[in-house]
Amino acid sequence: MPEAFTPSVHDGRPYGLQTPPGGFPPPGGGYPPPPGGFAPPPGGGYPPPQGGGGYPPPPPPPGGGGYPPQQDPYAQQPVYGQGPPPPQPPPVRKGMWYLWGALIGLALALVFLLVFYKVFYPGLARDAQLATIDPGTLQQSNIDTLQAEIDAYKAALAGDVCLAPPLADSAPLFRPRGGPEGGADGGTAAGDGASRSVPGMPPPVNPEAGDAVEAATVLVLAQGTDGTGHGTGFFINDRQVLTNRHVVEDAMDGGTVHVTSKALGTAVPARVVAITPDTEVRDYAVLEIAQPVPHGKLKLQSQAQRRERVGAYGYPILDVRSDPAMQSFLNEGTFTGAPEVIFTDGVISVIHRGQGTPSIINHTADVSQGNSGGPLVNAAGDVLGINTKIRLDQKSNRQVNMSLGADDIMQFLRSNGISFDVAGSA
Repeated sequence: MPEAFTPSVHDGRPYGLQTPPGGFPPPGGGYPPPPGGFAPPPGGGYPPPQGGGGYPPPPPPPGGGGYPPQQDPYAQQPVYGQGPPPPQPPPVRKGMWYLWGALIGLALALVFLLVFYKVFYPGLARDAQLATIDPGTLQQSNIDTLQAEIDAYKAALAGDVCLAPPLADSAPLFRPRGGPEGGADGGTAAGDGASRSVPGMPPPVNPEAGDAVEAATVLVLAQGTDGTGHGTGFFINDRQVLTNRHVVEDAMDGGTVHVTSKALGTAVPARVVAITPDTEVRDYAVLEIAQPVPHGKLKLQSQAQRRERVGAYGYPILDVRSDPAMQSFLNEGTFTGAPEVIFTDGVISVIHRGQGTPSIINHTADVSQGNSGGPLVNAAGDVLGINTKIRLDQKSNRQVNMSLGADDIMQFLRSNGISFDVAGSA
């Protein structure tokens, strides 16, 4: 009896068996071939199987069909991840892009032609037209144009007055005034008379002094052979009014002059008692009424200062024509009252003083046709000058308002024996 063996234990489980003495019996299928294979038997190999004919072929696989053909080991095998190619996007229709490009190009070409026509064509057309003009004719045309401009400047410089043009073509009592002075000065409207005082600054004329100036300022109506014109004047004593010569000179030969105001309450006849020649730069006239009537009178002040605030009083034509009282007088011939005096304010811009000529005060208080002969006053209501001329630059539309200074007015009055009061005197 063979000796018993004891199995080794690993973690409580059989791990292996010890080889019994004499070894294990061979398995039922035999032992595997030895290393290197079995040597052929002596004599040149194994004998063929009994019966001859070689070994029989192996049986066919179950299910029939034969054995599958052997695959080529070198044949290309599919790579992992490859499959059928992805679908391609639809082809782009290039014709639409060509159409849009053509439209944009056409639009740019039209814009270029339009710019060329606007910028260059007028000059080319003008040059072509000038090429057909005779040089002598063109030069003469330029000379005529320059001469016309020179004549216009001369006319502007010669025009001197703020004298109003005719009041109305259908005035029943006075015919419209004609002549070269009607509307010659090209002035602008004086506005509605509202003061342009700056808040926080003193008024250009004290209220009480302003009332006195309004009471002393009068509307002058001068009827001559060519019709009736009007201007402004102011009382310098109980019976005499100072105004400009050009306001009344057309009424000197057989005409009539009247003065009126709110203070007078009616149209009062007046006559010319002193006047400057029309050949002088000085432009003064003194009117006299027959009897003293209630009104104020103004004092003269020769000490005007640059940048001094001033006020202008008068009867500009545009305001006078719109006044109901004057409309009644012009349309019906019935005097129902004098129009309102118009007030504007400004400052003295510069004072021109020359030897042997009156001082000229340039100021910014608006004056226009009809203001001629009106007073330019300071804050106390004293007369610094008499509004006489305006200059209007047609190109810049700038207007210069000019007054003749009170110092020359005093000399004229003294030389004609006219009494007046001087501001600041006892």
